[in-house]
Amino acid sequence: MADESSPWSRDGANESRRDGASESRSEVVFGPANRADGIIPARRWFWRRGGAHGRSAGNDVQAEEVRSDDAGRFETGPQGGDIFRAGRVTAATSSGATSGREHAEPGPIVIDLDPQPEPAIDPTVVRRRTIRMFAGAAGAVLAVGITVVLAMTLTGNGPLRHDSAAPPPPDTRPQLARLCPPPPNGGPRLQPAPPTPSGARTTDTVSGISYAAFSAPWLRWNLDWSDAGDELAVNYRTGQYFVTEQYPEGDYLATILSASVPVTTNDALAIDLKCTGTQVAADARTAFYPQPNTMDPIRNEQTTLGGMPAWVSEFRLHFHAPGLKATSELVMLATIDVGKPSAAILYVSIPDTNSKYDFVINELLASIRPAG
Repeated sequence: MADESSPWSRDGANESRRDGASESRSEVVFGPANRADGIIPARRWFWRRGGAHGRSAGNDVQAEEVRSDDAGRFETGPQGGDIFRAGRVTAATSSGATSGREHAEPGPIVIDLDPQPEPAIDPTVVRRRTIRMFAGAAGAVLAVGITVVLAMTLTGNGPLRHDSAAPPPPDTRPQLARLCPPPPNGGPRLQPAPPTPSGARTTDTVSGISYAAFSAPWLRWNLDWSDAGDELAVNYRTGQYFVTEQYPEGDYLATILSASVPVTTNDALAIDLKCTGTQVAADARTAFYPQPNTMDPIRNEQTTLGGMPAWVSEFRLHFHAPGLKATSELVMLATIDVGKPSAAILYVSIPDTNSKYDFVINELLASIRPAG
């Protein structure tokens, strides 16, 4: 209720701060409708609590009239039945009674300009809003993920798609095992070796064979001669040689060399001798002779050497190289099944400049025996 001691007061108008100091605030006051036709001058009334114009119990309110720029303009004042947005407006009598305009001159209309306090925020509502935001974001991400997976599946690129055409695992078998699989019915069996011929011999314990050794000009081989860069990568480490001539690329040799080359995998011992011997001869022709060259075959046959199955390839190669006197060479390669996953190879080459040593080929073939 308003303080009945003043027609200008509202509820809480006389309240003072608890520390004793008076509270000062401003309110806009519209003057009373003092005309019979209800027209009031366009005035604004301001009053203050506390300070020089403050009030305490029993004091009158000092009002200050401030005329606006449009003071000459008149507005229709509030009638008894007017309703403001904040509620019904009532007027106070000069004696402080609030019995209504019909019994006394209405008092000033007071509008409080103090801002209304912000409503308190419920933490539960905040939490619910946060949960809804995160739930919405998670749902959106899930929807996008499902859409991507469906699109990949429909186009045949899904993560669960089993590719029946996936490449097979790499083949780690030796080159000759891939080129020349073992024969389905096995190969020829080892026979008892005949007696070893007398005389000087070269023994190759790595390849598993021994054969005749020759005197000068033949020298003991002490190099590792490899066809590296070609398919088989055979390393010739045992045998004999001599230099037949020198030319711009170095020494040209006559050779009797032996080596070992893997031809099967695991415990498989059967060898396709024809396929293996053909591959070995082609590898030597590519690795050790001037290119291009032509070949005159002499023999390609399966035989037995020292009781061991073998394939013998003999041929003459024709070639030309700058500064080289030799233009052809007699070549023999014997691929021998020694009963191991690796085959033994005996390689003989005699340039046409030293054809008097061609005879060593037949003597070597006749002298081959198992090593040890």
